[in-house]
Order: sequence, then structure tokens, then C-alpha cells
Amino acid sequence: MQVNTAPVAIGVLRPPAYLAALSAGQIAGITTTTLAVMSTNQLGALTTTQVAALRATQITALTTTGLGALSGTQLGALSATSVAAMTVTQVGSLTTLQVSGLTAGQVVALKPAQVAALPVAVLTSMTTRQLAALSTAGIGGLSASTLGALSSDQIAALNGAQLRAIGTKNIAALSPAQLASLSDSAFAALTLGQIQAVSTAQAGVLTTEQLRILNATQVAALEVVDLASLNSTQLGALSAIGVTGLSTTQLRALSGTQAAGLTQTQLAVLRPAQVASLSTASIAALNGTQLAALPRAGIAALTASQVAALAPGAMGALTSTQLSAFGSVQLSGLTATGAAALTAEQVSALPTTSLAGLRTEVLAALGSTQIAALRPAQIAALKPGQVGALTSTQLGALTTAQLGAIGAAQAEALSGDDVLALSGSQLAGLGTTGMAGLTTTAVATLTATQLRALTTTQLGAILATQAAALTGDDVSALSGSQLAGLTATAVTGLTTSAVATLTAAQLGALTTRQVGALTQAQSAALSRDGLAGLNATQVSSLSPTAVRGLPPTSLAALTSTQFAGLTTTQLAVLSATQIGGLSAGSVGVLSTIQLTALAPASLQGLTSEAIGALSTGQVAALTTGQIAALGPAQLGLFATTQLGSLGTAQLRAMTTGQLAAVPATGIAALSTVQVAALSSPALAGLTTTAISILASTQIAALTPGQVAALTGDQVPVLTPNQLGALGNQITALSAAAIAGLTTGQVAGLTTTQFGLLTTGQMAALDTAQVGALSADSIEALSTLQLSALRPASLAGLTTTATAALSSAQVAGLPPRSIAGLSAASTMSWSTAQLAALTTAQIPSLDPQLVANLSDTQLDALSTTQLGALTSSQFGALSSQTIVGLANSQLAALSPSGIGGLSASGLAGLSTTQFAALSSTQLAALSSAQLSALPAGTVATLSPAQLASLSPAAISGLSTSGLAALGATQLGALTTSQVSGLGSAQVAALSADQVGALSDAQLTALSSTAVRGLDMTAVAGRLDLLRPDQIAALESAQLAALPSEVVSTLADSQLAAISPSGIASLATDTVAALGTRIGVLSTQQIAGLGADQVSALSTTALTALSASQVGAIGYSATRGMTTAQAGSLNTTQISGLSTMQVMALSPAQVASMSTTQLSGLTTTQVFRLSPTQLAALTTDQVAALSTTAIAALTPAQMVGLSPDDVASLRPEAFAALSTTAVGALNNEQIAAVSPTQLANLRSMQVAAFTQSQYFAMSPSQLGALFA
Repeated sequence: MQVNTAPVAIGVLRPPAYLAALSAGQIAGITTTTLAVMSTNQLGALTTTQVAALRATQITALTTTGLGALSGTQLGALSATSVAAMTVTQVGSLTTLQVSGLTAGQVVALKPAQVAALPVAVLTSMTTRQLAALSTAGIGGLSASTLGALSSDQIAALNGAQLRAIGTKNIAALSPAQLASLSDSAFAALTLGQIQAVSTAQAGVLTTEQLRILNATQVAALEVVDLASLNSTQLGALSAIGVTGLSTTQLRALSGTQAAGLTQTQLAVLRPAQVASLSTASIAALNGTQLAALPRAGIAALTASQVAALAPGAMGALTSTQLSAFGSVQLSGLTATGAAALTAEQVSALPTTSLAGLRTEVLAALGSTQIAALRPAQIAALKPGQVGALTSTQLGALTTAQLGAIGAAQAEALSGDDVLALSGSQLAGLGTTGMAGLTTTAVATLTATQLRALTTTQLGAILATQAAALTGDDVSALSGSQLAGLTATAVTGLTTSAVATLTAAQLGALTTRQVGALTQAQSAALSRDGLAGLNATQVSSLSPTAVRGLPPTSLAALTSTQFAGLTTTQLAVLSATQIGGLSAGSVGVLSTIQLTALAPASLQGLTSEAIGALSTGQVAALTTGQIAALGPAQLGLFATTQLGSLGTAQLRAMTTGQLAAVPATGIAALSTVQVAALSSPALAGLTTTAISILASTQIAALTPGQVAALTGDQVPVLTPNQLGALGNQITALSAAAIAGLTTGQVAGLTTTQFGLLTTGQMAALDTAQVGALSADSIEALSTLQLSALRPASLAGLTTTATAALSSAQVAGLPPRSIAGLSAASTMSWSTAQLAALTTAQIPSLDPQLVANLSDTQLDALSTTQLGALTSSQFGALSSQTIVGLANSQLAALSPSGIGGLSASGLAGLSTTQFAALSSTQLAALSSAQLSALPAGTVATLSPAQLASLSPAAISGLSTSGLAALGATQLGALTTSQVSGLGSAQVAALSADQVGALSDAQLTALSSTAVRGLDMTAVAGRLDLLRPDQIAALESAQLAALPSEVVSTLADSQLAAISPSGIASLATDTVAALGTRIGVLSTQQIAGLGADQVSALSTTALTALSASQVGAIGYSATRGMTTAQAGSLNTTQISGLSTMQVMALSPAQVASMSTTQLSGLTTTQVFRLSPTQLAALTTDQVAALSTTAIAALTPAQMVGLSPDDVASLRPEAFAALSTTAVGALNNEQIAAVSPTQLANLRSMQVAAFTQSQYFAMSPSQLGALFA
């Protein structure tokens, strides 16, 4: 049977009964096209077997209407493959009845997209069995709203894999009831992300079974707010494993109510960090049973604030093991109420190392029983502040064993009241360490009864600072044996007021070590009665410092036995004040050993009576240090016999001040040996009175060192006899001493002594002292001594003394000394003295001295000496003196000397004298000197003399002097000299003189000097001038040149002429240049006048570049002939400036060729006036370039004739601007050709006015709008 008939036949003609008769194989053979047109009746009539035979492609061919005809039973017959092949549109069209017929196998086959396409109503109608059959991918594709529409039973049917497939977002979308309906196993399968996504509302309805099954990781995934929503029962349902997963953040968020629900099992597994994270409210909610369940490590992790939150009622449940875990941090949180709740056993169980954490107010809350329960080790572990916080009642409860455990720092914390609260037996229990720790305030509060109860061992522990707290009454209460128990350091700590109370008996009980520990201040406080109790051994045990502290009255009160006990070491520390308290008798009985043991400084305390009591033996025994330490006033009290007993070493130890205090009579009584023993510095301290009364024998006994030490104040008081007694030792006097000699003393020195003076002493003599030298004294001096005199001092020599100088002495004076001689003293020099002057000395002579020399003296100078005179010395000579010099003298002058002669003096020389000057001398002359020479003198100069003059000097020659030179003389001038001539000097030369200049001299003239040239004299040699010389010529000079001369100039010379010089050239001169005009610069071209330019030939113009043409001035441009204008090439035309274009006359413009006009730039055309344009022919206009035409302005268009406009090329006409087009008049419009109009652009056409349109012919309009 052929089934695959036409679709229409199947769909319309075949009744349902016919289709029901088809076999499964026939059904499978129906084409998809046929199925697509089958009616709902036909499809609804298919049996389940036939439906089961439908292939997947057939099912997908069904329309949604056709598919809707199938019943649920029919759909249930489809294969899983066919179901999986259904389109999402088909699936979305299924009804609840149809889906109810789907089997679990068909549901499993649904793809995610198909499941997502099912209507919500259809999904909610599915059985739990069908939902359980959905694939995880299918479930995962459901939206949140769809899942939310499912019933709790449907949700409960989902397995763990399906729930995981839902995802975190959709889990959060489930209602609390839906989430609560999940089975324990399914809930346990949730991912950590899903657990985390559970909302607060969802968490609040979770069952205890669901919570109990969560593992540690899942519990950790619960958000803090979700966990906070659990009630105590829910929280208590968490397993021990689950509780271990709780984070510190989660635990921190638990409320007190929730914490109260925690089981012992849960609390027992908490880690230390978890316990530490519980809030204080949670900790406070724990009861004793719960608290006892916490592990020891958890107890150790409690924070101070957590411990503070523990309920006092629960504190009693803490075990000893738990309490042993309390650290100082935990104990710092313990409250007073909590501490009060502890039993004695619990207090005793507290860790020793942690007790430091107890706050003082908490410790104060402990009762006597609890305090008594503290072990000694616990007492020792308390901080000082804690011990200091104990109340009197608590302190009273302490046992001796507990007090014995108190350390130094703890004892230091006890106040005075605390110590007073202790009984005698308790205080006796305080150990030595504790005793040493008591503060000075506490020690100061001890009563006499308490002090008497102290053992020697306890007193031996007292520190120096504590001992310092004992008052005089306290010390008085102590027995001798108790005092003996103090350490030496403690004795040192006793105050001076306490020491002052010590009786003779108490001091007598002290050990030598204790006595040796007494300080200076303590010994000073000892009473005289108390000191009497010390035996000799004790006195000798006093430290030097203590001895130094004994008051003078106490020291003076010592018995002879006690005084005998003083050692040299003790005596060595006695001060000057103490020594000052000793009587003359006490000093007098001192042995020499005792006396020398005294410190040198202490001897300054000796009174006048004590000094007077010193025997000569004692004085002789004094050490040099002691002698040096005595004050000047004390030494001044020494009697003559005592001074006489002083040895040389003692005298040598005396200082300047001491010796100055000794009376003059005492000094005069010294032996020569003693005088010689005095130190040089000390000798300088003798008064002038003492110096003046020294005997000649004493003066003679002075050593060279002592003589050298005599000061400038002492030397002037020496008498002539004393100075004479010095003898050869005069050489030992210092320079300062020599400088202190009076003129009378200087005059009184013997010639022998003068001959012995050193150069240093000679140099110390001043002007007045030198002035006191006699002629004999001068003669006694060596040249070396004279040379040592300072120049300034030499000026003091009298005329007589100067005249006494020998020739050898004069010759031996150094130049600086010569310079110091005054002009007045040397005026009387003999010719022999003058002749003795060396050439080295001559330059040092005072110029005024030279000026004062008489003719006789001047004649006495040798030519060598004259040659040594300096320019300044010659400059001082008068003109009369210069003129009076002989030729030989003039010839002997040095060049610098010649240069120093005054101009007037030089001008006064005769021609004979001038002729005697050498070339070297003449070379030294300055321009100022030459300028003063008369013309007659200049004229007599030989060529060799002229040639020797410097160029600078030549520049000073007067014009009359230069004009007086002959040709031979001028010819002798060097080019360097010529280069120094100025323009005025050159102008003074005659034409013959200029003509006599050589070519080299001519070219050597400076650019300034050439301005003075007479051009007629150099016209034939103009070509020799350098360009810079040509450039310097003035206009008048150039204007005087003939054209034929200018024509001979080289190009470089022409190019060097200044613009003003070019302008001064005659027109025929410029015209004669021809094409050489091209070498001129643009600046020179710019200087050409109209006559000069118009004189140029057209050939000459062609030699100009565009830039040169562009440099021609406005007037010169306008003065060009039409022939010249017409000869310019296009390049030159393009070089014309806008000003030049504007300067062109209409005739000049009209003379231009079409080629020239084509070279005009747009800028140039833009500057053409209408008049200039009107002068153009039509051919010329037509020759304008397109770009030039484009530059025409409306104003310029007026200058064009109709024929000019008609001559424009179509492309040129089309280049006109719109404004230019709009400016065409009617005549010009009428002349435009249709071809020109046809090339116009639309913008140009739009520019035509109505008047212009009216002027157009039909053919023009036709061309315009074609």
C-alpha cells in the first residue's frame, strides 16, 4: 500500500479510522510534510503504538496545534529520543494533562532548553517522581521564579545532585518552607556557595536534623547574619565536628541567648581562637557546667574582657586545672566580684607567673583568708604596685614566711603607713633584700622601738640612701653595736645633721673602715666633743677628703697626740683656709718633712705672723713648687735674712709677680749669685726702681738671657754707668729694649758698643734714635749694620751724620735704604758720595732728590749712573736742566729715561741734541712727546731716526711736523708707522707727499686715515686700495673721481663702496659701469637715484638680478624709461616689490611685453591700479596668467576695457573671483563671449546682478544656462 500520497489527500480525504488502520511501520513512513498537514482529529486518533512508532524528525515536523492534539497517554508512548528531539516551541506548548503522561524515562531525556521552555503551570503539576527524574542540567536551567513556584513536596523530592545543579542564586530564591522541606541527605549535599547563599529567613527555619548533618566546612560557609538567626536549639543541634568549623567571626556574632544553648560537647571541642572570639555577652551567658566544659587551652585563650564578663556564680565551677591556665592577661580581666567568689584553694591554684596581671583593686578585694592562702612564691611574684596596694588589714594577715618572700622592688612599694602597720615580729621577718628595698620615706617612718628591734644583719642591709633618711634622733636611738653593723657605704649615706649627733662613745665604737668612709661634709659636721672620742689610729684612718672637710677650729683643737697621727698624705690635702687657722706656734713646730708635705696652694693661707715665724731652715726647706705658690704679697713679707736663705733653685722658681713684690731693698741685698739665679721672665717683673738701684756688679752678673729679658720699660731707667757695665752684653738686649732706649742713652753708647750691635738691634732703632747718632757713631758702623736700619729710620739722619758716610758705606746701602734717605739730608752729598752710588741704588733715589741736584752734582754722575735713572726721576728734571744736558749725557740716558722726559723739556732740545739720540732712545718716545716737537726739529730727523719711532708715537706728530717731512723721510716710514696716521695727518700731506708714498704705504693707511686723502693724488693708484679703504671713502672723495677712474676699480672694490658713496657718483660714471653694475649689493642699488638708474643701458639692466631690481627705489623705478622697463626679463619682473609695481607709470606698464606681463605674480597684479591696467592692450591683458587674473579686484576690473575682457581666455575668465565678476559693467558684460560664460562656475553665475543679466544677449544667456 502506497502511504506517501499527496499531503492534501492525507490531510483532507483520509478519515481518522483510515489512519488508525496503519501499522507502526507505515506510520514511521509518513513524510514530515504529510504529518505537518494532518488534522487534530487524525492525530488524536493515533494509537499509542502508532505514536511510539513516530520518528524524531516526524515529531519535530508537527505543529504546536498538531502536537496539542495528542493526549497525555499518547505523549507517554513517545520514545525518549523523540521527546529529546522536540523543539522548545513544541515543549512550551505542552499542557499539564499532556505532561502528566510523561514517563520518568521521557523526563530524563528532556534537555535543559526544553525543561526551561516548560510553562510554570506545567512544571508545578509534575509529580515528585517526574521532578526527581529531571536531569541536573535541566534542573540547573530553571529560573528562580520557576523554582519558587514548586511545592515543598516537589522540592523535597529533589536529590542532592539536583540541588547542587540549582546553583547559589536559585537556592537563595527558595522559600524558607521549601528549604526546610529538603531531606537531610539532600541538604548535606549543598555546595559551600549554596550554603553561603542561604538567607537569614531560610536559616531561621532549618531543622535540627539538617543542621546536625552539616560538616565543619559547610558550617564555616554560613554567613554571620544567617548563623545569628539560629535559635539556641538550632545552634545546639550542630555536631561537634560542625562546631569546629565555626569561624571566629561567626562565633563573635553569637548572642548571649545562643551561647546559652551551646552544649558541653560543643564547648569541649572549641579551639583557643574560637573561645577567644566569643563576645563578652556570650561568655557571660555560660553557666558553671558550661564553663567547666571548656578545655584548658580554651581557658588560656580567654581575653581580659571575657574573664571580666564571667558570671561570679560560675567562677566556683572552674577547676584547678583550668585556673592553672590563667595567664596574666586573663587575671588582668578578673573583676573584684569575681575574685571575691574564688575559694582559698582556687586562689592558691593561681599560677605564680600570672599573678602580676591582677589589678590592684581586684587584689584589694581579696579577704584575709584568701590573702593568707597565697603561697610565698605567689607573694614574690606580685608586682611592686600590687604589694603597695595591699590594705593594712591584708598586710596584717601576712605571715613572716610571706614577708620573707618580699623582694626589694616590692618593699619599695610599701608606704610609710604600710611599714608602720607591721608589728615588730613581722618586721623582723623582713629579709635583707626586702630591707634594702624600703624607700627612704618608709625608713624615715620607723619608730625608735622598730629601730631597736632591727638586727645587725638587717642594719647591714641598709643602703646609703636609706641611711640618709635616718634623723639625728633615729641615730641616737641606735646602740654602738648597731651602728657598728652599718656598712661603710651606709655610714657615707648618713646626713650631716645625723653625724653631728654622734657622741664620743658612738664615734669610738666605729671601725676604722667606717671612719675612713666619712665624707668631707660629714667630717665637717663632726662636733669637737665627738672628735675627742677618736683615737690616733682612727684619726689616721680618716680619708684625705674627710681631713679636708675638718673645720679650721676643729683642726686647731686636735691634741698633739692626734695631730701627730696625721700622715703626710692627710697634711697634703689641707686647704689654705685650714692652714690659715693654724697659729704661728703650730707652724713653728712643724718639721721640715711635715712642712714640705703641705700642698703648695695651701701655703697661700699662711698669715703674716706665720710667715714671720718661719725659720731660715724652714724657708730653705721649702720646695720650688711651694715657693712658686706663695702669693706676691706673702713674699713681700720675707725679711732680708729669710730672702738671703733662699737657694738658687728657689729663686729660679719665683715668678714675675712675686719678684715684683719684693722690696727694692731686698733685691739690692741679693748676692750676685742669687741675682744670676733669677729666671729671665721673673727678672722682667722687677720694678724700674729696683732696676735703677742695682749695683754695677749686679748688672755685670746678669746672664745674656737675663739681659735679653729686660723690657722696654726697664731699659730706659738704666744709668750710663749701668749701660756701661753691660759691656759686650749690650748685644743681648732685645729689639724691644733697644727700641726703648732714649736718645740720650743712644748718644751715650760707646763706639765699641755701637760696633757690636746686631742687625736686629739696628733695625729696632727709630727715626729719633738714628737722629741721635753722631758722626763718630756713624763711622763706627759697618755697611751691614747700616743696611739693617729701616728706611724710615734712615730718614732721621742729620745732615752732619749723612755727610760722615764714607763712599764704601754709601755703596753698601741697599736700594730700599737709599729710598729712605730724605732729600734734605742728601742735598749736601759730596761728588765722591754721589759717584759711589751703584746702578742698583740709582733707581731708588727720591725723584725730588734728583730734581734738586745741582749741575755740578749732575755732572758728577757717570753715563752709567745716568743710564740707571728711571723715567719718573727724569720726569722730575726741569726743562732748563734737560736742555743743559750734554750730548754725551743725553746719549747715556736709558730708553725709559728718555720716555720720562717732559714734553716741554724734550721740545727744548736743540737739533744737535736731538740728533745725538739713538734709534733705541727714539723708539721710547710717546705720542705726547712727539706732538710737542717743533716742525723744524721733526724736519731734521734722519730717515733712520724716523723709522725707529713707534707707530703710536707717529700718531702724535703734529700736522705741521708731518707736512715738513721730505719725500725721502716719508719713504722711510714703515707700513706699521703709516697705519698709525690719522685722517687729519694724511689730509695735511701735500699732493706731492701723497704721491711720494709707496704702494705698500698707501695700502697700509687705515680706513680712517684714507678719508684725508687727496683723491686727485691717488687717482692713478686707486685700484691698489683695499675694499675696506674704498668703503671708508667719503661721498665727496668718490664724487671727485672721473668715470674712467671708477671704471678701473675691481669688482671687490666696487662692491665695497658705501651706498651713500654710490649715490654720489655722477650719472655718466654709473652709466660707464655697464654690466658691471651687477656686482653692486642690493643696499648699493637702493642708493641709486632716478638720474643714475635712467642713465643705465638696457644691457646694463639685464645684468641685475631680481633681488637687485627689487632694491631700486620708488623714485628710481618711476624714472626708468619705457625702453628700460621693456627690457626687464620675467625673473626681474617677478622681483619687483609691490611699491615698485605701484610706482610704474601707465606708459611703463604699457611698454611691457606680453612675456613680461605673464611673469607678474598675483601680489604684483593685485597692486596694479585701474589706470595702469587701462594702459594695457588687449594682447597684454590676454597674456596675464590665470592666477594673476584671479587676483584682480573689483576696483581693478574698472580699468579693463570691454575688449580687454573679451580677450581673456575662457579659463582665465573663469578664474575671476565672484566679486570681480559682479563688478563687470554692462559694456564689459556685452563683450563677454558665450564660450567664456560657459566656463563659469555656479558661484560666479550666482554673482551676476540683474543689471548684468539684462545686458546679456540671448546667445550669452543660452551659453550661461545650457
